[in-house]
Amino acid sequence: MSQTHARLIHQYDAPSWVVTVVGALFGIVGVAYVYTHPVPMSLWAIEFALVSAPAALIVYGGYWVATRPLSRSDRWSVAVWGLVGGSVVGAVIAGYIVVERLVGGTVVEPGELLLLGVSSGMVVSLYASIVTERQHLATELGTVESERLANVPSEPLSEDALELAELALDTRSWNLLYVLSLAEKPLAVETLVDRVAIVERTDGTDVYIDAIHVRIPKLEEKGLVHYESDTEVVRPADRLERIVNAGDELSLVGRPLASALDA
Repeated sequence: MSQTHARLIHQYDAPSWVVTVVGALFGIVGVAYVYTHPVPMSLWAIEFALVSAPAALIVYGGYWVATRPLSRSDRWSVAVWGLVGGSVVGAVIAGYIVVERLVGGTVVEPGELLLLGVSSGMVVSLYASIVTERQHLATELGTVESERLANVPSEPLSEDALELAELALDTRSWNLLYVLSLAEKPLAVETLVDRVAIVERTDGTDVYIDAIHVRIPKLEEKGLVHYESDTEVVRPADRLERIVNAGDELSLVGRPLASALDA
């Protein structure tokens, strides 16, 4: 197993495993149900898609929880909300089935209906909780500080100086660029992460997940680094040197900028 896969498996904990396993069980039970209840091929394909799609989305929800820099309480929050959503919808559908049978009514494929209801309810609940956590992550990554920075009059500053000021607010991104700028050649992600973890005196696994899924894509979008996903190598872009050299320009207007950030 590669180091990348080892880090990913290590990142899975109880809440992410709960979501993943529940999704896998829904998929297995759903596919087994479809196979044991023969129908015309055209209808079979539709039923197969209906039972497998929610299960796949739930499994992806477990992957999302495992690979995002969330606290343990936030991870459990996502998992619990997903389970609650599925349970509530399942209880409603089960009640409907029971009532129909009590009054002599007929419910077509009650087992499949219940399965689809529970899995779909969990998907919707997971989606809502994941959207909420994404908003929290955006705030933690400096969205508020970036908005304050945008309110500073930009005419005295070049685009590179403004970018440098924003990077100074994002410690992890700054450390990644700092380590990369000191290297004499492009660095493998593993090497870059290990060096940043030493600088920050923190766990390398957390740095790796954060760097791969958040920081490096963000820096690449800004044109500061080039990331080769096939070889997992990061190299500095030409703009990085200009950003570093913008420090003198930034210092000339540092006082008004600092006042805006402290507001």
